[in-house]
Amino acid sequence: MQDIFGDECPSKATIYRWIERFDNGDEEVHDDPPFRSSDFLKTRSNIESVQTILDKDKRITLRELEERVGISKATLHSIITEDLEMLKYEAWKLRELKRVKRCREEVERLDREREDIERIHSMDDRERKKEFEKNPRFIPNKQCDDKQYKFLQKYYHRGAFFLVNRIFCYSI
Repeated sequence: MQDIFGDECPSKATIYRWIERFDNGDEEVHDDPPFRSSDFLKTRSNIESVQTILDKDKRITLRELEERVGISKATLHSIITEDLEMLKYEAWKLRELKRVKRCREEVERLDREREDIERIHSMDDRERKKEFEKNPRFIPNKQCDDKQYKFLQKYYHRGAFFLVNRIFCYSI
């Protein structure tokens, strides 16, 4: 057999197991499906009881749910993810919370920037110059060297942001 199959040849133990199965009358060529004890515990009543408990208390832990229902954690996880599809809901909820957090941070940043602009506008020229010397604020996508520009700025804006003096490098 090794001459025919080479490295993919099954072992002697596997061949003896096949012979024993065929001698016992099993003529199925395909493998048996894997045995999962959770399939027997995933009854309609168990799924409904998990659903009612989760509807009452969304913050319940898997351990508490295991104690209440009397099913293993693996089966509970299977019920929650496959049958109740709560995993998709949790992923959606997490995405929405992250989006809300990003929006809130952006609004706070814009408010701080607006306050800073108002503060700088209320200064006279001497105070503004001292402020810029003490706390220089460089525009992040512009370089103050007249000969060096970033590619996109040079290509797309061709002079809209051309900086003649170093004073214009400060953002207000």
